[in-house]
Amino acid sequence: MLYLLLPEGQLVLGYVRPLPARSATVGQDKARLDQWAADCRLRLGEVFIDVTDWPPLKRYGFRRLQGLTHRLRPVGVVVPSTRHVADDRDDLARALGYFRAEGCLLLVLDAP
Repeated sequence: MLYLLLPEGQLVLGYVRPLPARSATVGQDKARLDQWAADCRLRLGEVFIDVTDWPPLKRYGFRRLQGLTHRLRPVGVVVPSTRHVADDRDDLARALGYFRAEGCLLLVLDAP
């Protein structure tokens, strides 16, 4: 599990989606994000959820996440794994580029 030295109370946003051939549910993934943020003493804001396997920039929840990231400037977006963001490396690179441009870290709990 990932632990960072970030100032206490910093805002992070979350993002999850169901992944094929995986037993964990969206609710379990969200609970992991909640626990991780509490352990790191970070403030977890909204956790965005999508239920589609479309590319990230076409998903409603992901687009809402981007908008809130732009407005609130959280220190990071936390996800259970990179696959929650994208299955395709090019889509993941585009998403990472967006977060980097906003000054936001992508915080990944597990390897893909």
